[in-house]
Amino acid sequence: EQQVSSLCGVHALNTLLQGRHFNEIHLGTIAQEMDRCERALMAEGGLDSEDYLNYMGEDSGNVAADGNFSIQVLSAALDVWALKVLPLSHPNAGKAASDPTQEVGFLCNLREHWFSIRPVAGHWYNFNSLFPAPEPLSNFYLQAYLASLQAEGYNIFVVQGSLPPLQGPRAAGQAEGGDTSGRWLSPDQAHHLTQEAGMSVPV
Repeated sequence: EQQVSSLCGVHALNTLLQGRHFNEIHLGTIAQEMDRCERALMAEGGLDSEDYLNYMGEDSGNVAADGNFSIQVLSAALDVWALKVLPLSHPNAGKAASDPTQEVGFLCNLREHWFSIRPVAGHWYNFNSLFPAPEPLSNFYLQAYLASLQAEGYNIFVVQGSLPPLQGPRAAGQAEGGDTSGRWLSPDQAHHLTQEAGMSVPV
C-alpha cells in the first residue's frame, strides 16, 4: 500500500497483516470509543473540575484531525488478531533489539508517520508507504537498521504473536479487490522500483 492522506497507521497495519483488513473507519471507531471511555473517566472527578475542563479543551489523543492514529488505537486493532505490541525497550520484549530476526514484525513511528517491518517468504521488508515499493532488508542489516531508526528518534514497537497466514499466491502487480492503492509485487519488481526511484537497497 502506498501513502494516502495521513492514513499511514492504516497502511502500517495492513502491510503488517499483508491484507486489506483495516480502513480509516475501523480505526476511527476504535479511537472514538477510546475517547468516550477517557471522557467518562475524567468526568468522575466532576464536570467542573479543572482536569476535566482542560481535557475537554484538548484535541483527541487517539486520532488527529488529519487521520493520524495513536499506538493505543493500532494496538487495540491488533487485539482482534491476538497480537500484542510492546515498545522495543520493554522488559517483555526479550531479545527483540539484539536479535530482531526472531520476531514476527515491528511497527515504527516518528511524529505523524507509521510503517511496518516484517518478513515475507523468509525475507525481511520495510513496508514504508512513502517508498515506491517494499524495501528488502537482509537479516544481517535488520538490527543495524532498527538501531538507526531509534537514533533518528523513531519509536519502535515489537509485534508478538502469530501473524495470519499469507494469502496467495497472487499475480505480481495485481491490486487487491480492484483497489489500485495497493498491489502485490515480486521481490524482483520491488527491487527494480526501489532502484528506479534512485534509492539504494540495503544489504
